[in-house]
Amino acid sequence: MSKLKAMRDWISRWIMRIQQASSVLQLGWWMVIGISTTILAWEFLEAYQTVVLLISLITGTIVFAYMYDRYRVLLLKQKETSWRASNFLGPSQKMNMLYQRLLFKLSTRYLKAEEMTFEEYEQLVDTKTKELMTQWEARGIPKE
Repeated sequence: MSKLKAMRDWISRWIMRIQQASSVLQLGWWMVIGISTTILAWEFLEAYQTVVLLISLITGTIVFAYMYDRYRVLLLKQKETSWRASNFLGPSQKMNMLYQRLLFKLSTRYLKAEEMTFEEYEQLVDTKTKELMTQWEARGIPKE
């Protein structure tokens, strides 16, 4: 694998992790990435180009912070980003996500139309959970 592809993969993994973080932490990560980009630019570009890049990054960060605070641009909390971080989750988090999806599907499928009582729904969830646990055990995913 080439050095450039390895660096691009590393950066894309970190960007996916950043998108999972809270907005304050996200802004901090973007600042760290901006500073490291500036250091790399200082190494490989002329001095005036680096100064222009640094001023652009600082201005962009200030504008982003103002727009996010004033107009709630990007509404990061409402995005569905769980699929982006699935490569970085351990077995217990994957189980938790799968279980939540299962419960959501069951609740929307059965309780929306009110086809069954709550006891029947609870029994169905228990049986589906047992089926899911046996599938996970067969795959070697530990219970927690």
